[in-house]
Amino acid sequence: MSNQNNFDLELKELKEATTDKWLMQQSLDLAAFESLYTYLEQKSELLKDQSTVSKQLVQVILDAFNALESAGNIQQANKFMVLLGLIVRNEAASDRKSGVPRII
Repeated sequence: MSNQNNFDLELKELKEATTDKWLMQQSLDLAAFESLYTYLEQKSELLKDQSTVSKQLVQVILDAFNALESAGNIQQANKFMVLLGLIVRNEAASDRKSGVPRII
């Protein structure tokens, strides 16, 4: 099994299509952000057993949040922050269901 904290080329490409595009052109491609979020959800499943998280992943999530927030898309921006919170607690996106109380 490869280390999920190694530099991720697919994540880099998704970042270029989302936050980099926003920074360079002020063009927000919501479908690209949704693809990025879906990829990060899948990655969160693989990171549950890891004790560390790459700076690349954290940067991409924070950049996505900032881009969406500055574009006024607060609801989608907040999804990225919730996902980051889950990842740092060694949880995955599938561990948290909206409207269902958490039992700790």
